Amino acid sequence: MLLHHSLSLLGLIWTLVAGKYGTELTATICGSEVTNPLLQLRWFLRETGHYHTILGETVDHLFMFFFFFIRIGIGSVLLYCYFQQPTDTMGRFGAICIYLIGWMFWLSICQYAIRKYRKKLHSWRERRQITAQVAVTEKPTVNLQDEFEFAIDQHKVNKKSFSYCSAEPSNSHIGWNGNDDCEQFRTLQENHVHLRTNGVTTKK
Repeated sequence: MLLHHSLSLLGLIWTLVAGKYGTELTATICGSEVTNPLLQLRWFLRETGHYHTILGETVDHLFMFFFFFIRIGIGSVLLYCYFQQPTDTMGRFGAICIYLIGWMFWLSICQYAIRKYRKKLHSWRERRQITAQVAVTEKPTVNLQDEFEFAIDQHKVNKKSFSYCSAEPSNSHIGWNGNDDCEQFRTLQENHVHLRTNGVTTKK
């Protein structure tokens, strides 16, 4: 920033002494300062604690867009057109210096943006991992009594038949619906054992 302002000051002095380059210098200063309001607004947002908001993100994006569009995009076109004109060495030297400073600023801005959004991506991944760990740690609650009652309603049997089928699996052909119902009941029991083995909590 100090180099930019020093070079602008030297350009103004040289324009007054030489009596030329006024048009070129005016266009250069206007192009280099057009993004300054957004830069100052960003500073005010940081000082007032409103930078980490949607407004702060919008200001950052607008600043990057206009800086690239005006100082790099339009600046490159104007520099090319200026070199097509019969200008002297001093004018071309000043134009190249200002143009290179613009590129230095742009590279610094890109480095800052990469660091900023890399940190945000890292924080987002950490929050996602923590959420996944919490989801795994918190086991679902299974109400075994409700599940038994649902099976009773589903097959329309009574609890005595369940007890008989559970106690006498070898005589499962004697029951309410034969082998199929006893087999379904034993499958239900196996599922309960599997849930308990894997640490699933149950309500009593």
